Amino acid sequence: IQPLQWGGGQERGVRSGTENIPGIVGLGQAVQRIEENLEKEQMYHLKGMLAGGLLESVPAAIINGPKLSEGAPHILNVSFPNIKGEVMLHALEAKGVCVSTGSACSSRSGRISHVFEAIGANKQTAQGAIRISLSYMNTEDEINRTVEIISQCVKELEGFVRR
Repeated sequence: IQPLQWGGGQERGVRSGTENIPGIVGLGQAVQRIEENLEKEQMYHLKGMLAGGLLESVPAAIINGPKLSEGAPHILNVSFPNIKGEVMLHALEAKGVCVSTGSACSSRSGRISHVFEAIGANKQTAQGAIRISLSYMNTEDEINRTVEIISQCVKELEGFVRR
């Protein structure tokens, strides 16, 4: 490995300079505070509200992954048949809801990702997937509003589906 900076010989000659002790301590304190505020039960509750609200307002929605109580408490992956995940992402972004998509399907190969293959999802489900991340700071009102906005976007986008 070539040195990043030349000088004092710290870090076995690969990086000179003194470690950022205040930064290290600050990062440790930040992680500790997050752990103290991380209420998994509350996050599972919010995730369940989100999933339930989406399934009620958009019956065609598909929750991807393990049972809600078995997956990460802060992530919900959901697909909307006949609506591409990237299209949904942009529609939601325009309404102030930020989500993400994964590399569910390579446009060149037409194959779905190994993750969606592992859960037995088809190509349409994989292409329609979005990932919604939650925080311990989210509220039930925000979850309800998110469900409303997603439901509205689905209704708007269904009008543009090729038949």
